[in-house]
Amino acid sequence: MKTKTNFFIILIIIFRISDLISTHYALLGQNGLKNELNLLVRSFNINSKVLFYLIEVVGILLLLIMYLFSLRHKNIFRIKVYKFKEYFNLLFYKKKEVPFFEYLYKTSIKNSFTVIGQIIPNFIIWTSSLYILNNILVYKANTDKYYYKLYIDLNSHITLEYIIYIFPILLFVILISNLIYKNFKKHQILYCNPSHESQ
Repeated sequence: MKTKTNFFIILIIIFRISDLISTHYALLGQNGLKNELNLLVRSFNINSKVLFYLIEVVGILLLLIMYLFSLRHKNIFRIKVYKFKEYFNLLFYKKKEVPFFEYLYKTSIKNSFTVIGQIIPNFIIWTSSLYILNNILVYKANTDKYYYKLYIDLNSHITLEYIIYIFPILLFVILISNLIYKNFKKHQILYCNPSHESQ
């Protein structure tokens, strides 16, 4: 387990650092960050590359902390119930029946962080790969006419910014849904047939 954990930690660092390096080259020749797609940069109008890189490094540390936190508390998934709704409610609200309005404000923060932390390695690998490919394409478009034309052609069919923003959201929902459902089915089997637990 420790080897697997260390492996995922190394992967997270490698992919995030690779994204940072590719971002650096994509931004070569620019005085600021006006073309950077990062939501924090756009939301807070950040124009300092040093501040941007510092935020990214802090982000990597926070991701690692959340991932390690999720490993320490992964026993939250050990809920043996027959119905998925009850499993979901117990996982996030710690009771089988939840009034509608409580879904909005009584979510367990600890369990939510744990669930999110569990998907961090897969999420980072997929999203960072997408960002790295985009950065390479931007870098090549700035230095090579062929890639510049390719970049323009791709944008004429589907806006690359749209993919950059939508893909992580879809991936997040898919990974979270898959994680919860897989654990539900696993412990549903134990609930229906306790003999599996001793095997």
